[in-house]
Order: sequence, then C-alpha cells, then structure tokens
Amino acid sequence: MDMLRHMTGLFEPQDSLVQFSRPGMPSQTLKRLRNGHWPIACQLDLHGMDRYQAQDALALFLHRARHRGPCLRIIHGKGFGSNGQPVLKKLVRTWLSHHPEVLAFCQANETMGGEGALLVLIRRGHQPESGSE
Repeated sequence: MDMLRHMTGLFEPQDSLVQFSRPGMPSQTLKRLRNGHWPIACQLDLHGMDRYQAQDALALFLHRARHRGPCLRIIHGKGFGSNGQPVLKKLVRTWLSHHPEVLAFCQANETMGGEGALLVLIRRGHQPESGSE
C-alpha cells in the first residue's frame, strides 16, 4: 500500500486548469458562468478529504446534482493544509475536465471562494416524473 501511495504523485496533473469549456460550447459560456448568469443550485465542500474521499464525493455529487440545477459550486480549498502544494485543487479540475456531464468550469470570484472554489456548469438530467424515483 505504501508503494501505491508513493506512486500516485506520478499520475497527478502538473498544471492546474484555470477554466475549462467543452468543445462546442458557446463562446459566452465561461463569461456567463463567471458573472453569475445561472444561480448556484448546490455546493460540495471537499475540505479535510484525501484524494480518494474527494473523488468519491465528487462523483456522487455530480450524479445527484444533475436534477438540482445546471450551476454548482465546488470548494476544494487553497491547499494550506497540504504543505503548501494544493493537491485537490489540481485533481478536482482534472477530474471535472474529463467528466462527461461537465460542460464548463471557472474559478469562483473572491466572494464565492476565489482560488479555493470552482463554479461548474453541468448537463441537466431528465426530471423524474411525479411518483417515480
């Protein structure tokens, strides 16, 4: 197990994406997201989680959030608890850029978490019919 934990750093992204927009998205999407065009439907706070807990929590959150609204806030923190190197910040951005439901994301403004949070635009899920689920 120690060998596996030692090797996980080999697969971590070296750069942290500041913003992301899936190919084919309208050019104004990131600007609208940054300016609060969509209200935040729900948020996830990953503070205190290790990379494995954060990945599981994020996957479950994205799955459930599809029925709540298109805009989410994910708080990954600024990395102060990670010996000065933000781990979750880079990983969350990479995970989101590869997730098929994520259309775009950008760093939140200072009042919403700044460098420690992201605003995320996701595909809307089908609304369940009344009486089902």
